[in-house]
Amino acid sequence: MISIDYNITSNPYWIRVSDHSSWGLISQEPSIIEVYKPGYETPVTHYYDKDKTNSFNSVNLRVNCTDGDCPEVDNVTLPDGIYKIIVKGSPSKYNRERQYLKTDLLEMDIDKIIITSIENGRYYDIEKQLVEIDMYFAGAHSNLRLDRIREASALYESARKAVDKLLNCKNCYD
Repeated sequence: MISIDYNITSNPYWIRVSDHSSWGLISQEPSIIEVYKPGYETPVTHYYDKDKTNSFNSVNLRVNCTDGDCPEVDNVTLPDGIYKIIVKGSPSKYNRERQYLKTDLLEMDIDKIIITSIENGRYYDIEKQLVEIDMYFAGAHSNLRLDRIREASALYESARKAVDKLLNCKNCYD
C-alpha cells in the first residue's frame, strides 16, 4: 500500500518536511517535492528524501539565491504566508498536496509588542488589539485547515496589518 504523508514545521529560517509515508512498491523509485512560496505561481523543486526530514532555507528555496548555485550567500529569514507543498512519488499519480501557513515572523513581532507593553506596564492599553490579532491568526489557521485558502490569506493579512499598526504606534507605550 502506498500512502504519502508528511508533517510541516518551521522557524524564521527553515521549513522542515518530515516524511511519514508508506512508500510500498515505489520505495526504491525517486520522489520530488515542490514548494510554492507565498505569492509565487512556480514551485521550487527538489528531490525528496524518503523516511527523512527535508529541510528548506532561503538559499535552497531561492529567496536570496535565485540561480540555485550560491555557496557564499547567507541564510536569511523566509517570508511568512501560505506555502503550497506537494510531495510526488514515481509515478506521480502518488502525491500529496498540503498548504502551510508560516507565521514565525508575525509571531516574533507579536512577542515584541507583548514584551514592550508589559515592560511599560501598558498591557491593558492594547489588550483589545491583541485579542483581535489572535482571532485573525486563529481564523487564518482555521480556514486553511478547511482548504479555504483565499479566506486564510485575507485573515493572515489582517493580522499582519494590525501587528504592523501596533509596532508603528508612537504613543502606545508612553
